[in-house]
Amino acid sequence: MDMKKLITSQLIVRIAIFAVFLFGVFAKIPVFILWLLLALIIANIVLGFMTKKRSIVMNIVFLIMYPFLHIILIEYLVVLLGTVLSFIHALMFFLAYKKEYLR
Repeated sequence: MDMKKLITSQLIVRIAIFAVFLFGVFAKIPVFILWLLLALIIANIVLGFMTKKRSIVMNIVFLIMYPFLHIILIEYLVVLLGTVLSFIHALMFFLAYKKEYLR
């Protein structure tokens, strides 16, 4: 598969992870969206290995944060932390993407 398409897919997945966390800031995240978040994190790991742009540490942090999204009292703090981290994660990737592919 074309590398540009893979990297674009990874950018979309990272933005989707941010969107799920941002949704959680304003409303309680339903269970099916939490499962979607888990699938997005795993897809980001797989795409990271395929494109050799891994950022494994951030994905492991997201996987560690995932079970805490089911605990009511801690959920909002984890969502806020996830929103900030996923925004930084997506922004850094977008800036690298823009520099490399959007000239």
